Amino acid sequence: MNGLKKDLEEYLAIRRALGYELRRYEIPLGNFVAFLGEKQAHYITLKLALDWAKQSSSDHPKTWARRLSMIRGFAKHMTAIDSRTEIPPLGLFSNQPKRKCLPYIYADDEVHSLLHDARKLRPTDGMRPWTYSTIFGLLWATGMRISEVLNLDRSDVDLSAGLLKIRNTKFGKSRFVPIHATTQTALQSYASRRDQIFPSARTSAFFLTSVATRPTREVVNMTFLQLSRQIGLRTADASSGPRIHDMRHSFIVRSLVNLYKRKISDLDRQVYTLSVYVGHVDPSTTYWYMTAVPELLSLARQRIEQKQGVI
Repeated sequence: MNGLKKDLEEYLAIRRALGYELRRYEIPLGNFVAFLGEKQAHYITLKLALDWAKQSSSDHPKTWARRLSMIRGFAKHMTAIDSRTEIPPLGLFSNQPKRKCLPYIYADDEVHSLLHDARKLRPTDGMRPWTYSTIFGLLWATGMRISEVLNLDRSDVDLSAGLLKIRNTKFGKSRFVPIHATTQTALQSYASRRDQIFPSARTSAFFLTSVATRPTREVVNMTFLQLSRQIGLRTADASSGPRIHDMRHSFIVRSLVNLYKRKISDLDRQVYTLSVYVGHVDPSTTYWYMTAVPELLSLARQRIEQKQGVI
């Protein structure tokens, strides 16, 4: 049973390094490992997890669900160590929170195909191909929310300084987003084309539709779905699949992978900077990607082991 105790210590160390405090988890999970020891179990099973979850002073399913969720995270960690581990599924008790949707991480060639087909939208001599290819390119390059991109006014885009002003964000705050020179050039090209087609537009919107109005989220989503099916990201009858918002997820994951691979000393500071850049209200939201993306979790584990002198 010392093995599971050591595995728990490693799990807690990794999670803390990712920004989680886990003060409410350490004692209950320690008790769970002790419970497994009493049962002479060497790995986590669903039955034992359920038995322990129900060993509470409360007989409320919500309490059982909370205790089981603690085990679920540890069990996911243990599957990489012991393939016999059983992960308790969601929905075993009532009142469990909705599972956070796992991000789809786009490959470079998928985005290139998306932008390529967006540039061929009809009418090819109008605003539509320019608007959608530039919107999707900006999402890929900055990790902005689609609502933030569509809300951009011309006064929010400073092409000389390479800065975008994001107003009234998801959490009611504003921020500035610096953009790369290539993004700057792409936005300048778009603005020139827009002003050529609509020299007297009556809207302050930076992005325009083919009738000189601000694009709506619904129409942008419909166009994205159309293009996704064209390039094979979704099948014609698929009700789910990669979303526009996954562009943001992909940007954050790419940025985090680059930070870890560079092996910088002030990683926490750099993650905080990324958190501010993408508009996360709390850095823990950024750290969540570590547990949701296997490549990031592996990189985090390697970094911790190196610090501890394991490898």
